[in-house]
Amino acid sequence: MTVSLLQAYDSAIVPTKLNIQTATSVTYCVDSTVGGKVWNKAGPGADIISGACP
Repeated sequence: MTVSLLQAYDSAIVPTKLNIQTATSVTYCVDSTVGGKVWNKAGPGADIISGACP
C-alpha cells in the first residue's frame, strides 16, 4: 500500500502527515500525528485508534 494508492481512494489524504509503518499485499499500518496526538489504522478492517503503529 502506498500513499499514492490511498490518495486514489481519498484525495484529501495529505502524504506529509502519514507514516506508513507496514505495507504488504494483505495489510498495512499507517499512523499520523496531528496537533500532538498520534492515531493509527492497522489494516483494512481495523478501527482508527490512538497511538502509533505497533
